[in-house]
Amino acid sequence: MKQATFFTLAIWIGGAACWLGLPWWSIAIVAAIAAMLFTEGGVAVMFGKGFLAGSTLWYFAALWQDVKNASLLSAKIGELFMGLKTAHLLMATGFMGGLLAGLGAVAGFYLKLLLFPPKKRRYQHDPGKYF
Repeated sequence: MKQATFFTLAIWIGGAACWLGLPWWSIAIVAAIAAMLFTEGGVAVMFGKGFLAGSTLWYFAALWQDVKNASLLSAKIGELFMGLKTAHLLMATGFMGGLLAGLGAVAGFYLKLLLFPPKKRRYQHDPGKYF
């Protein structure tokens, strides 16, 4: 549980720092680094945690920008996409951010397995077990 909190905080802090001047796909690199540092569970768990952290980060960043400009831009973009409402655009933005961060976390998980493979456990016979 503690690693899940650190993983989420690492994505939030790193993603917010990258948002200041790096491209939109930098969240995938941040999620991959966080997954390499805080690996816990399997691929599905890492994707889920990355998706949750990335989607909340992108949703609230988009909401902040939307509130800042009084929903003028989202209303115009919603008209381009057959009358979508602002809430739908924010959810779509959060979904895309979560997908990107989740796939980045999976890539980081597999990169850690590639660079640092787990030690193979050998079967050791315990003679005292049967006597």
